[in-house]
Amino acid sequence: MHISCKSALSIRMKTSFLPLLALCVIAVVPIGKVSAATLSYTNTSTASGLNNFTNLNLSKFDSDLGTLTGVQVTVISATFGGSFIIGSPALDQDYEGAAGRLTIRGGTNALGFTTIGETLYNVTTTPAPIVTIPGGATNNFIVDQLVAISNSVSSISNSFWAAYEQSGGGTISFESKNRPDITISGGDFFLNATAFTLETKRSVTYSFTPVPEPSTIALLALSGLGAAAFAVRRKFNSPS
Repeated sequence: MHISCKSALSIRMKTSFLPLLALCVIAVVPIGKVSAATLSYTNTSTASGLNNFTNLNLSKFDSDLGTLTGVQVTVISATFGGSFIIGSPALDQDYEGAAGRLTIRGGTNALGFTTIGETLYNVTTTPAPIVTIPGGATNNFIVDQLVAISNSVSSISNSFWAAYEQSGGGTISFESKNRPDITISGGDFFLNATAFTLETKRSVTYSFTPVPEPSTIALLALSGLGAAAFAVRRKFNSPS
C-alpha cells in the first residue's frame, strides 16, 4: 500500500497529539469558577461596672489567602450579670431598682461599625426591690443574667475593608463598657458596682475568593498546552 508523505505526516500528527488532546480535556473539566470561602474569628470580653471601656481584639483577614469580598461584624451576645453592694453609713436607704447602660463600638479608627451607645436595659436582682438597708449596714445584690443583645449583625462597607485586612494577619480592636444605673432613695449611701458586669461575645466573618492552589495553576498550564496542541494539529490538517 502506498502512502503519500502528506498522508503519513497527517497520521503521525494525529497519533502524537492524541495524548495532549486527552490532557486538554482532563485539565479543562475540573477547572471552573473558584469557589467563594468564609473565615470567622470569635472573642469574648467582660467589662466591669466602672464605666470604663474594655478592649476586645479580633483577627484581621490575611490578604495572602485571597481577595476579600465581604466583612460582617456580629455582636453574638451582650449579657449583664454579676453583683453590686449598697451600704448605708448612717440613715436607712431604700434600693428601688437597677439597670445597665451598655456601649459597644469600634476601638480602632475607621472600622465602619455602627456604635451601640448608652442603651439602657433594666435588670432584675436577688433580693428584688424594694429593699431597705439599715443605717450602718451593707447589702449584696446578685444581678440576674440578662441577654441584652443577641446576634446583631453589621455588614461593613467596602470603603472600610482596608482596615480589616493585612498580609500575614493582624488584629482589630473593639470596645465595650457598662455604666450601672442603680436607684437608691434616702440619705448618703455607698455603692460598689465593680462586679456588675457586661460580657460581650463578638465575631468577624470574612468572605473571600481564595488564591488558586498550585495544583489548579498546573492544570491551567496543561490546559494551555492542550489548546496549543489542538491548534497545531488543525494547522497540519488544513488543506495546502
